[in-house]
Amino acid sequence: MYQLSKNTTFFAFFDANKVFISGIQVANTTSFTTPATAVYVRFSEVNGNMSTGQMLEVGSVKTAFEEYTVTLP
Repeated sequence: MYQLSKNTTFFAFFDANKVFISGIQVANTTSFTTPATAVYVRFSEVNGNMSTGQMLEVGSVKTAFEEYTVTLP
């Protein structure tokens, strides 16, 4: 199971060879389960969410949103 920081609309799932497996349309949810053979996921969201970022994480519990940062040694 995976968690997103915000609602999103469309998911597309791909196998290890980047071949499309399936897609789903969801509303008012931030969790989803991938098909068993999925290795890659692509999601699309409404423009209103684009400026505030999105975070994808593994697990059944959604944690607080963290802004993207780059840390160099």
